[in-house]
Amino acid sequence: MDRGIEFDVLDAHGTEYHRWVSDIEQTFIAKDLTETIFPDPTKEPPHKRTKSQALMFLCKHIDPTLRRQYQSKHDPKDQWDALAERFGNIHSTLLPDVIARWDEI
Repeated sequence: MDRGIEFDVLDAHGTEYHRWVSDIEQTFIAKDLTETIFPDPTKEPPHKRTKSQALMFLCKHIDPTLRRQYQSKHDPKDQWDALAERFGNIHSTLLPDVIARWDEI
């Protein structure tokens, strides 16, 4: 880990996606950025500067390939949701790797 990254980046295959989500959530709580990915409808939307900080943090903690694929996402909530849609199903994320490992046995 380098460049001021607190934990491993999410790789392009989403291998450790669920661990990465937990790390991001805990860090966002500590940095007071949680409302950018879990907005509270009863409160004012997050300030543009707060959203920008959250988006920069997310981008810094994903693989460069993913960063390029999601560069059109300019809102941290949109990027968060897109990653969840892609990697959130643990079965579709891990099953191909588990099958490949099983075949090697």
